[in-house]
Amino acid sequence: MNALFQHRTKILAEYDGSLPLAIFLKQYFRQFPVLGSRDRRILSAMTYSHYRAGKAFKGLEDEQQMSAELLLCEQDGTEYQRVLKAVHPAPEGAALNTRVEHLNALGISTHLNEILPDSVQLSPGVESNQWLERILGRTSVFIKPEKGAEKDIRKRLEKSNIAFEMGEQGEFKLRQGIQLESILEPKSYRVQDWASQQIAQFLPTEAPALIWDVCAGAGGKSLILSEQYPKAHLLVSDVRPSILKNLEERFKLHRRNLPQMMEIDLTQLPADIDPLEGKKANLIVCDVPCSGSGTWGRTPEQAWFFNPESLKDFQEKQQKITLRAADFLADDGTLIYITCSIFSAENEDNTKKICEVGGFKVMQQTTINGFENQADCLFVSVLKRI
Repeated sequence: MNALFQHRTKILAEYDGSLPLAIFLKQYFRQFPVLGSRDRRILSAMTYSHYRAGKAFKGLEDEQQMSAELLLCEQDGTEYQRVLKAVHPAPEGAALNTRVEHLNALGISTHLNEILPDSVQLSPGVESNQWLERILGRTSVFIKPEKGAEKDIRKRLEKSNIAFEMGEQGEFKLRQGIQLESILEPKSYRVQDWASQQIAQFLPTEAPALIWDVCAGAGGKSLILSEQYPKAHLLVSDVRPSILKNLEERFKLHRRNLPQMMEIDLTQLPADIDPLEGKKANLIVCDVPCSGSGTWGRTPEQAWFFNPESLKDFQEKQQKITLRAADFLADDGTLIYITCSIFSAENEDNTKKICEVGGFKVMQQTTINGFENQADCLFVSVLKRI
C-alpha cells in the first residue's frame, strides 16, 4: 500500500496535463517494470479518480482523500479494498447520491459543485447532473465489428468470460480496461464510441461525388464515410502528419480503399491556395478542435485543467476552420459541423455565426447525448447554403 501511495503522489506531482493521461501513465509504468498488472490497474484507478473527484474534497489527509475519491468514483470493488482503509466502502454499485450520503455519514463533506465549471452554458439536451454522473461514473468501451465478424467476436469474448452488451446497431459495449488486442483479431473490429457511430444518421441520402473530411483525426469518421459512400472520392486532412499516418494504417487494417490525404492547417491557408484544385466538394465534414467536454468521462484530466477563458480561442479557431472549408463547398453541397463539446459557445453560438457570415441555414441540429449509455456526447449541425 505504501509503495502504491508513493507512486500515486509522484504521478500527481509530475503530471501537468500536456499529454493525455493514458499516454502519461503508460510512459510512467515503463519506468517501473516491477509494477504488476494489478498494481498498474489500481494506480490507474487512483489517478483517474483524483482527476474525476479530487476537487470535491477539502482539508482531508492524503490517504483519506484518495480513499474518498475512489469511493465517489465507484471504485469500491474487492480489488481496491487494500487502498480503501481510510474510508469504509459503500455498497458496490451504489448510486451517486448514496455514495455522497455514505461519505457525509463518515464526516466527509462532498462539494460536487466544485468538480465541473458552472460558469459555462450547456447546450440544450444536456443536464449538468447527467454530466457530473458521467464524470464520476464508470466508463464503457464500444467496438464496431467488421462485416461478418460479430459471431467470432462474441465467441471469443464469451470464452474469455468478458461481459458485454449488444447495441441496436450491432456494436459491443464492454467495461473499460480490457486488453482487447489479446482476445480479438485486430482487423475484426474497431474501437469507436457509441456517439461517434451515430454520425451516419446525419449524412445525406444522395451519394456525394467528392467528400472532404476536415480535421479527420485518427479516421473514425473517415471510415464511416468510406462505408456509407464507397464510390465517392474521399479527401481527408489534418494538421498532424502522425495522425494521418495512423489513419492510413487503420484503413489498411480494415481493407478499405485509401483516401487522398493532405496535411493542411485551414487557419493558416492562404487565399490563393486551393487544396481541391478547382473542384468543389459535395459534402464537407468539419469535426473541429474543441474543449472535448462531451468526452470528459473518458478524459477527466481535461476537466481538471480546463480554463473557461480558453473557449474564446476555441470559438475563433472553430469558426475560422469551418468558414475557410466552406469556400470549397459546392453551391448545393452539405456542410456538417461537429464538436465533442456540450458547451453552447462551441455549438449553437458557433453555428449561428457561421450561418450569418457564410450564408448558411441550419437543416438539422442536435446534441447526441450518450451519457445515459456511458458514452460521449457530440454536437452535430447539418448546414446548407441559403
